[in-house]
Amino acid sequence: MNTKNNFKSSNIQSLIKTALQKHNSGQLEAAISYYQQILTLKSDYPEVYACLADALEKRGKLEAAVEAYQQAVRLKPEYADAYCNLGSLLKKQGKLEAAVEAYQKALNIKPNFIRAYCNLGNVFKQQGKRKASVEVYQKALKIQPDLDIAKFFICMNQLPIIHTSFAEIELRRNNYQRHLQDLSQYYKQANLQELKKAADEVGASQPFYLAYQGLNDRDLQQIYGEMLVHLMSNSYPQWSQDILLPDLQPNEKIRIGLVSGYFYRHSVWKIPMKGWVENLDRSQFELFGYYTNNALKQDKETVL
Repeated sequence: MNTKNNFKSSNIQSLIKTALQKHNSGQLEAAISYYQQILTLKSDYPEVYACLADALEKRGKLEAAVEAYQQAVRLKPEYADAYCNLGSLLKKQGKLEAAVEAYQKALNIKPNFIRAYCNLGNVFKQQGKRKASVEVYQKALKIQPDLDIAKFFICMNQLPIIHTSFAEIELRRNNYQRHLQDLSQYYKQANLQELKKAADEVGASQPFYLAYQGLNDRDLQQIYGEMLVHLMSNSYPQWSQDILLPDLQPNEKIRIGLVSGYFYRHSVWKIPMKGWVENLDRSQFELFGYYTNNALKQDKETVL
């Protein structure tokens, strides 16, 4: 009996348990330290390298995180999850071709890997490869027919950024309308559980590029808006009741709220919102802003 090896194994398991506790509680520097201790005792531990990479990424140490993921897949070439996570990290760094390669390796290992399909589809979209992006999401949808994020993405991705002609605008617009109506009809017949699941994904892909066509979008936006109201009101009935607005008192200002994730130097801010903020008559209107972006972005436009 090798007592030394048994002690070493027991010590590693104890360190792993502590490292994961620190990691899960948000004590990332402590978790990193424990992972590094483990790897000095057992350097061929791909799962620990992957955990170390995740902690390093969350601490903003992206290059070190990439190296840790790369070490994990060197030690375990069939480690699909590590390849997928590496792809996401490379995408965050703007290394899109390398991210595509990592996602494709993950899918070669694990052909039904839904998360890798979705991430790959997003990278293709970011690269402007709209057709490839839709094809990837269609593959994901074949594997998981109730994949709401794929349904939304395929619908919204009928709208490219740039069109070559007015005839193409009409074609893309008709394709979008058809997909949107099918999607709206599908959710009208969905049960409550399906609606709640769809509500969690609805913001992942939106008809942002519809406005680029320069046409009257009212009818299309009405279909889209009514679909969202249906999803959200059924999923969150406690927040979907009509709010009774009190009558304005004499000399009381009308209150207007702007809800956006773009209160900074961005086309959404520069084109419509900045004009509203700067030109609404403050003697008649009281203005409120509600920022919805998870990341706080500040520049000269955020101070008026």
